[in-house]
Amino acid sequence: MSSPKNRLYGDAYMELYKDAPHRKNLPNATFIHETKSPACGDQVTFSGIITNGIISELSFQSTGSALSHIYAELLCQYAEKKPVEKILAITESDIKQILNLSLGASRFALILFITNGLKEGIAPYA
Repeated sequence: MSSPKNRLYGDAYMELYKDAPHRKNLPNATFIHETKSPACGDQVTFSGIITNGIISELSFQSTGSALSHIYAELLCQYAEKKPVEKILAITESDIKQILNLSLGASRFALILFITNGLKEGIAPYA
């Protein structure tokens, strides 16, 4: 029998929650940026290596909800190996494609907050 979280996010997303390849320390990071949701207290810290305007490596650490962990992993997968400018231009439509999960307004606000946190961290490299 599936747990309530599995029904909400699905088995594939719960596997990302349990074993997120990008959830790690990145010792040689050229940037580190922490974002914390004032609404729910979830916290995500992104660290990455940017070389010649490309996010060559990206990782995260997070505390809080499964959604924060899952989306941070998906965002790392999407952003890694892409130009900073492309990530700075992510729209709400892009976010919906990255997540591929229907969310209510408050949960989508958390996703926007995490996305904006990454954007703030990489903006100086644009």
